Amino acid sequence: MDRYAERINLMGTTQRERQLNRLKQTISSNAPQSLSCKDVKIGGVDRKLIINDTKTTTIKDFTTLPNETVSASDSILWNTKNWLITEADSDSEVYVKGKIKECNYTLKFQHPTTGAILSYPCITSSTRLGQEENSYMTLGNNEKSILLAYNQSTILCGSGKRFFVDNNTENPIPYIVIGVDNTSHNGLIELIVKEDRLQSTDNIELGICNYFTPIEEPEPVDPEVPTRIVTITSDTTNYEVKLGLTYTFSVTVTNELGVVITNTSPIYSINNTYIGKVVLTDNGNGTATIKVEGKATNLLGSQFTLQCMDMVSGFSSSILFTIVGLW
Repeated sequence: MDRYAERINLMGTTQRERQLNRLKQTISSNAPQSLSCKDVKIGGVDRKLIINDTKTTTIKDFTTLPNETVSASDSILWNTKNWLITEADSDSEVYVKGKIKECNYTLKFQHPTTGAILSYPCITSSTRLGQEENSYMTLGNNEKSILLAYNQSTILCGSGKRFFVDNNTENPIPYIVIGVDNTSHNGLIELIVKEDRLQSTDNIELGICNYFTPIEEPEPVDPEVPTRIVTITSDTTNYEVKLGLTYTFSVTVTNELGVVITNTSPIYSINNTYIGKVVLTDNGNGTATIKVEGKATNLLGSQFTLQCMDMVSGFSSSILFTIVGLW
C-alpha cells in the first residue's frame, strides 16, 4: 500500500491536484505538435506559444504552455515582426490566455538623465481604446494614440515629451505628448500626442526629438581585466522577497584592489514588474527599495532580476530574487 500511495502522490496529494497535473502534462505533450504552436522570442528568450487568428489580422489570441508565465506589456518577436501582449488573463492555474497585437512603429527617445537612446515597439493609431470591450474613440485632427509597455523608462514620457512618429525618415513629423494614461490598460501606457513643429534640437538622422549629448560613455573594457566591481547589498534573506514587505538595497563600487570608488552614478532596474505588482523605487542616491503587493499570491514562486548599473563606468551587477509568502 505504501508504494501504491507513493505512486499516486507523485501527481499530487489531492484528487484535484492530480487532475490538474495530468491536464498540464497532457497539454505539454500534445501542444507542440499543433500547427498553432509557434516558436517566438519573449524578452529575447526562445519560447513556444499557441497562436490563433481572430477576425483582425493584426490581433491574435494566444495560450502559453503550462507553467509558463507572460505579462501584459511583454514584447514578442514572431514571424520577423514585433507584437505586444495587450491582454493576459490573471487566471494562470493551467496556462495563460490573452491577446497580442502587431506593433506598427518603434518609438525612440532619450533617457532624460543619461541621454541613452531607448527604443520600444509600439502601436500607433488615430483612435484610442475605450473603457468597454472593443470600443474605440476617434481622436482629433493631427492627434495619435501610442500604446506601449509600461516600465521605468516609458513612465518618463510625460506631458510635453516629444517624439518623431513618422515613417518618413527624410522629413519626419514630430509629435508632443498632451495626455498620459497608465492605469486603464494593465501593464501598458497610452500616450496621446499631437502634431508639433520641428525644433532646432531635433535630430532627424538619429530619429530623436530634443536631442542632447549623452553622458560620456566609458572606454571599452577588457572583460578579462575588470576595473570596477558593483556589489549590491540588501536586507533580504536567501534572495527571497516576501509579499507585502519593503526591502532596502544599496550598492558599493570598488576597483580590482577593493578601493571604494566615489565617482559613481548607480541606476536600479528590474526585468519584470508583473503588471505593477512588483514596485521598485530608485531613490537616486545609490539606494533603492522593492515591495511586492501583499495580495499578489499568484506570484508565489515567481522570480525577477534586480540590476544595478554604474552609469559612469558601465559595470553592473544583478541578483535573481524569488517571491515567497510571509510564512
